[in-house]
Amino acid sequence: MKYLAGIVVTAVILCIAAYLTLSVWGINPVDPAHLRKALITLGIIVVAAFLLTILVPFFFKNHSKGYSDNGGNVARPKRF
Repeated sequence: MKYLAGIVVTAVILCIAAYLTLSVWGINPVDPAHLRKALITLGIIVVAAFLLTILVPFFFKNHSKGYSDNGGNVARPKRF
């Protein structure tokens, strides 16, 4: 859940920065055509960030690390 909140906050900050940057250059990004494109772009960024948040740990997780199943109710790292 904290990853999703971080993605949303990051996307909002990036959108505000993009809006301010475009305002400096005299481009009005609130035009309906621009707003639609901006929302589609934001959606693509959010989906990509969400998928990367899920897929990167899946592919790069070290399966040899973890917790020992024996040892009672206290979680202990595996020892080799």
